[in-house]
Amino acid sequence: MGTVIRDPDLPTRMVAAILLAAGGSSRMGGEPKGLQEIPSEGPVLARMARVCAGAELFPVLAVVGYRAAEHRDRLSSLPLHWVEHPGWARGRTSSAQAGLRALGDDPPECLLWPVDAPFVQLSTLQRLVAPPGAALAGVNWSVPAFQGRRGHPVLLGPLAQREIRRYPDDRPLSAFPAEHPRAVREVPVDDPGVTDNLDTPGAFLDALQRFRGEVKA
Repeated sequence: MGTVIRDPDLPTRMVAAILLAAGGSSRMGGEPKGLQEIPSEGPVLARMARVCAGAELFPVLAVVGYRAAEHRDRLSSLPLHWVEHPGWARGRTSSAQAGLRALGDDPPECLLWPVDAPFVQLSTLQRLVAPPGAALAGVNWSVPAFQGRRGHPVLLGPLAQREIRRYPDDRPLSAFPAEHPRAVREVPVDDPGVTDNLDTPGAFLDALQRFRGEVKA
């Protein structure tokens, strides 16, 4: 996929989204996290795509690797730009880089959202991307925080995107806020979903129970 064409009907300030769904999900028993079913809502990636649409994010990219064809076949009706990442086994940093490259050489601000935290609320995305967002002078990493704990997704400005594109595979994305603390904007939210890291079936079911009890999607 080359440079993403901008939608002329959208405002000048655009915010893209990259959904990270390329991993092998070994601790989930091999079933891709993006295809986990949410009752009455469908697969995880379908919910995430709807939330991005509700927040008026464009374009929305889904980076897939493990069982990539299955993702595309099952979710072909979603308004997603698919980015297939053959090097998915190299880790999350390489997957983020694949998504950033797909945005082209002059990318907009970008929300980076891993499928490990699929139950983030629409209101959280709206708070993250509301002006000034990453456009605020010097801010390049806007992160939600629930009860003092930072989580996902994060909104990347141009400096963060440029640096992450150059990271080696073994350099975690968290290196950017650690090295550029003044570029970080922490956004308090009342949303426990931002701190999820759903690596096992049990963790997913626990989070799903909490989500269905607290959120009317």
